[in-house]
Amino acid sequence: MSSTLTALWTASAIGPIRALSLARESELLLAHTSQSVLALFNHAGAPQGQAKISELAASAISDDGAAVVTVVASRLAILAADLRPRWELQLGTRLTAVAIDSHGQYVAAGDHKGGLHLVNRDQQYLGGHQCPRSIHHLAFVPSAPYLACAGEFGWVGFFDLLRSEWAWSDRPVANISQLAVGISGDPVLLACFSEGIRSYGNLGGHRANLATPQPCGMVATAADGDIIVAAGQGRSLFVAKRGDSFSSLGTPHTPTAIALSAAGDRVYCGYSSGSIQCFELKM
Repeated sequence: MSSTLTALWTASAIGPIRALSLARESELLLAHTSQSVLALFNHAGAPQGQAKISELAASAISDDGAAVVTVVASRLAILAADLRPRWELQLGTRLTAVAIDSHGQYVAAGDHKGGLHLVNRDQQYLGGHQCPRSIHHLAFVPSAPYLACAGEFGWVGFFDLLRSEWAWSDRPVANISQLAVGISGDPVLLACFSEGIRSYGNLGGHRANLATPQPCGMVATAADGDIIVAAGQGRSLFVAKRGDSFSSLGTPHTPTAIALSAAGDRVYCGYSSGSIQCFELKM
């Protein structure tokens, strides 16, 4: 049976969509626009909140949808579900990436000098660690105490939060534009443009390069890692079940950001027009 996309709803935000972050449990969708606006939508596309945050560098939402984290310059901030500020912390260095764990207990931030910073929900600084390159992509593993990290070029690592050490790392000769992680940490996926998607297991080791029909700048995975969605420069999504080759599905516009539901049955696409579409995906 061939894969199909069926449009379910369309919503709008202020400015081109730069990133989408999905709360896998509550299915709240956080949109980050190029005009430094955060917009929050529920599972049906109804607006839940909006905030203008000047010079917003990166953002993420916890899987339960209870907390949103942002970084601006050297400032790390936690927002409530309505996008109102809870607290902020100055880390003294320019921050480039941020992630929050499933239940909003811990936050990780990367800086431009390769520093990795860990903070808990009580604003306690838990320590810093050095990486070979500046961190631009971060993701907590929901069901295990690990953190996946990657630079923009030539480095990916898996940090063991209990032992405070790197479980594994690799230095692929590739540009990296997005990171996606399954709920157990398997797979770890990197969108690497003309190289397609680079896949790792949670125990390390480069597993495979997954060829996409066109150069790939975005990647998302279902919670169990069995369904993968990617996108590049054209009006299409690339979809595959784990182990299968990718097929192309047309979209009305060129995606600038994507997200995938935990079950892999809903795909979210952001566009340069500021619109967001939710599609039902049948594989």
